[in-house]
Amino acid sequence: MISPILDRIALALARLIPNKVAHHLMFLVQSEPAIPDRWGYHIRPIHYYEPLPDFRSLKAEQINRRRDPAAIALNWEQQLRLLRLDFTRLSKCRSRTLVRGSNKVQAFIKFLV
Repeated sequence: MISPILDRIALALARLIPNKVAHHLMFLVQSEPAIPDRWGYHIRPIHYYEPLPDFRSLKAEQINRRRDPAAIALNWEQQLRLLRLDFTRLSKCRSRTLVRGSNKVQAFIKFLV
């Protein structure tokens, strides 16, 4: 166990570190998350995905498994039907536009496809 005197010395030395050096040290530790994870600390950038789990306890199966979003009804069949309908409409629009012969419209259609 570290004595309180050593704690105060360590904190006093930490206060002497210039901000630029401290930021760089934190960046280095953050870029190698296995090091602080081994110590039981999770140094991560502030992010909207809070709270963070204990990364040591996560298994590969938990990370790689497929998850369906609970709050979003994706309705894959409906999405595919709408997508096919949109492409059908686009191809009809393209054929009508190409008949008109406008170079600008043709270039735009080529850009889309």
